[in-house]
Amino acid sequence: MQKLLDGFQAAFNAGDNAAVSALYTEDAIRMPPGEDLIRGRAEIAARNEAFSAFKIKLQAYGGLMDGDVGSTWGTYELYGTVDGQPVTVKGRWMNATKKTSDGWKIFRDIWHEMERS
Repeated sequence: MQKLLDGFQAAFNAGDNAAVSALYTEDAIRMPPGEDLIRGRAEIAARNEAFSAFKIKLQAYGGLMDGDVGSTWGTYELYGTVDGQPVTVKGRWMNATKKTSDGWKIFRDIWHEMERS
């Protein structure tokens, strides 16, 4: 699970949307706060473009695996600029993952914003 988390953070911070999107299953669902569900890898990739100028710091605090499924949870800090102003967003996240023929992938992704400055 740590390898998946490290890969997500590295790809996100490199602005590599294709690599971030590849960490999701084709039928993944992302559940952002206050928005409609984002369904499927293609829609997730399209929505990732909005974060291209941001960097993320992820901290995992727990996880579990049971056969070919698992989950991981922790906190995040997202840094970037909006309209030329620096923005920091902090919150909690949780991912459900499953083992595929291509390795572990995210198939459910939810996060909660706790603080914005």
